[in-house]
Amino acid sequence: MWFIFHCQQQLHTPPQSPDINVIENLWASLETAVEKHQIRNKAHLKQVLQEEWDKISPDTTKKLVELVPRRLEDIIKAKGHATRY
Repeated sequence: MWFIFHCQQQLHTPPQSPDINVIENLWASLETAVEKHQIRNKAHLKQVLQEEWDKISPDTTKKLVELVPRRLEDIIKAKGHATRY
């Protein structure tokens, strides 16, 4: 909401835009890590997901959040179209 009231130029991007949603990077990392395991059943999958999620460091998430302003700048430069993210 802050963006809407404080920025002169507004872009209409999809609400699920992976360009902005840094969680997509975490999901991709989590998927890659889980794929390295031989999942035996649903309970094992849940265990592996939790273990791999717990391995994601606060520093990793901090770096992703710090990238948001740059991502927004890139989206503005691309006039709302896809970016490198």
